[in-house]
Amino acid sequence: MSFIPACASYGLTPTMWFCPARPTEMNAQTAAANTLLGHNMTTIGDLTNYLGSFFGGSFVVMNHSIWVSQKFDAFTTLLNPTLAIANTDPALYGFPIKTSDRAGAHVPYMSDGCFSGYGTTGDANVSHTNVSLANNLPTAKKYSGHVVGGALRSVNSAFADGHVASHNKSQISCVYLNGQPSGWFYWKDILCLIRGVRARA
Repeated sequence: MSFIPACASYGLTPTMWFCPARPTEMNAQTAAANTLLGHNMTTIGDLTNYLGSFFGGSFVVMNHSIWVSQKFDAFTTLLNPTLAIANTDPALYGFPIKTSDRAGAHVPYMSDGCFSGYGTTGDANVSHTNVSLANNLPTAKKYSGHVVGGALRSVNSAFADGHVASHNKSQISCVYLNGQPSGWFYWKDILCLIRGVRARA
């Protein structure tokens, strides 16, 4: 829960927590927050209170994927580098740890959440991305990337070297598999086939 106040010190607002290109997700969570709070969610405190209540107070499910190595505690690594798919950017460069890492220009530190599983086949096939509803948190209405007409349209990514990129479905590839089972996707690098901290999704 300390992540949100830490980001607020860099200018995070409650609206920025949600992706405007996933309106079903954003509207469902905003409505739930308003019901819980009894008023519109306007402050970081409102956001923290809503998410803490919704997810039980010990963790939150992000609306984006974070692709950096970190630990919840001394024993639990959020991203396991051995689960990066061979020959993808995370497998070649690792996940970014600091802004000067070579991975910073190749592996985003943040992207739209884009995943298979949780109601679809959890594998590396981009056609299996979940574009309707993650069944592990149905009231949050979480789904993948930017969806238009019921189909995955694009994913945005932000990089530690300062550039931001948007890529369409033909440029999206799975880069990370875990045992839930689920696959996590973002764009393909121009130089090699390669997309959130696996954010808990």
